[in-house]
Amino acid sequence: MIILAAQAGNSADKASIQKHVMQVANAPGVKILAGELKKGLKILAKGCEIDYVGAEDVELWGHP
Repeated sequence: MIILAAQAGNSADKASIQKHVMQVANAPGVKILAGELKKGLKILAKGCEIDYVGAEDVELWGHP
């Protein structure tokens, strides 16, 4: 998920990854399953959104 967040923010900077991790971990977007990293990176590179559901279909929620 960290790699996907880095791609979404077009940066490996810690602050950028933190900013984008929730974006790639939750809907809306194309569902990306465990083992579909390459597919997710391609979608993000095109400027589209993903919803990384991984193997457990867990949603992440930020702190208020």
